[in-house]
Amino acid sequence: MIKDSSFAKNLWYEVADDESLNIYINIPFCMCQCRYCLYKGNMNAAQQTKKDFVYGYLIPTIQSFHDVFERHEINTIYFGGGTPNAVSPEMISDICDATGCFDRAHSRIIEINPAFCNEEYVEAICQQGFTLLTFGVQSFDKESLQLQKRPYCSAEKIKMFGNICAKHNILYSIDIMCYLKTYTAKDLEGFKSDIELAKFTEADFVTVYPELNLILN
Repeated sequence: MIKDSSFAKNLWYEVADDESLNIYINIPFCMCQCRYCLYKGNMNAAQQTKKDFVYGYLIPTIQSFHDVFERHEINTIYFGGGTPNAVSPEMISDICDATGCFDRAHSRIIEINPAFCNEEYVEAICQQGFTLLTFGVQSFDKESLQLQKRPYCSAEKIKMFGNICAKHNILYSIDIMCYLKTYTAKDLEGFKSDIELAKFTEADFVTVYPELNLILN
């Protein structure tokens, strides 16, 4: 972990005042370590470890950039990871507040692993002013997910979460990956099924990733 953020901050000072910024906030914790992922987070970290990171490092670092944020229009604030919903909604809220510019960002996005989520969590996140929740489904095929060491989430559960988003006028999307089982054209039939189930969820859009990391891994 880099404790001194002055180098990064100096780079941001070089951005012209009339250019907008895109802010990425990394939550480096996970509840599982998927085989395909190259960005594995700290798995099963203790609650105190998460608090120490959020309140002892992340929030102070974000606050140190306020003078940079104030000079620019903010296009996007994006929570990724890792797995953002590995930390509590209260921590997410405090991080949002720490930016000092969350409300004026045009797009406010958070990734969610739906297998480790419930209605109460989604409701709490929706109340914080995000404009898009993106659910990392990857596949609705249980065998594919088991091979990748990732828990299953049903299309019905995604649709239920989507109804909560819709109630708050928030967009929601799902991520789908291809080639997660045999890594050959045989996987395309399962991919077609995933697309049909994605339609059933009534997500506002679907992001499709061809799985190349497996080849590299």
